[in-house]
Amino acid sequence: TCALPICFPVTILVTVKNRKKADDTLRESRQFLSDIIDNNGSIIFVKDREGKYLTVNSKWNEIIGISTENTIGKTDFDLFPKETAQEFRKNDELILNTEGQLVYEEKLEQNGQLRYFLSIKFPLKDKDGMVIGTCGNSTEITELKMAQLALRESEANLKALLSSSLESIWSVDSNYSIIYANERFAQEFQIAYGQKLEKGKNILSLLPETIRNTWKERYDAVLENRRIRFTERFEFDNRVLIFDIVMRPLS
Repeated sequence: TCALPICFPVTILVTVKNRKKADDTLRESRQFLSDIIDNNGSIIFVKDREGKYLTVNSKWNEIIGISTENTIGKTDFDLFPKETAQEFRKNDELILNTEGQLVYEEKLEQNGQLRYFLSIKFPLKDKDGMVIGTCGNSTEITELKMAQLALRESEANLKALLSSSLESIWSVDSNYSIIYANERFAQEFQIAYGQKLEKGKNILSLLPETIRNTWKERYDAVLENRRIRFTERFEFDNRVLIFDIVMRPLS
């Protein structure tokens, strides 16, 4: 059995080895986390309470076009136009004040072109739970946004075209509920049947009972993926109106 003075160095050696192992494990964990952040497909950044950037990942450099060295320690007012910086700061302050997560769209103008981002921001807290800054994750959605805007514009143009058409145009769903009716069809329907069309209403319920089954059969045929064509005769104000009607399924 060794004497006490001889055992101390052994105990110290074991302690140093354990500490080195713990340091190595911590270093590996930090490197692992750093690799995940730096190779993420989204922009990741951390700011302090004053809005100064503490860290950004490589995606920031790629998309924003500002190096890490020229970002750290700067605020949005140092990096972006005033209006953009004010918007970013407003969102940061909302996080700091509410201590909650925020998901929203942000815009950034670069070289005269607007770029859109879906951003998630949340508070950064210390070990005591005190908010010391904000963290953010921003994914560029410019292509999706442009597609949405183009679709919205296309739909608006189509609606304007249908509304101004001299032909009666309407559509119903599988429950015979009105999806769309242009002005011409709404006017002619009211003249023929004395009923006002409204989106969501069952079109069969607005028809006279004497012809309801006939029209139901027509709608059912179209819902079975058939195209039908027929003429319909209306008498109104001592006049006879004849319509050539084509009904087809919506794809």
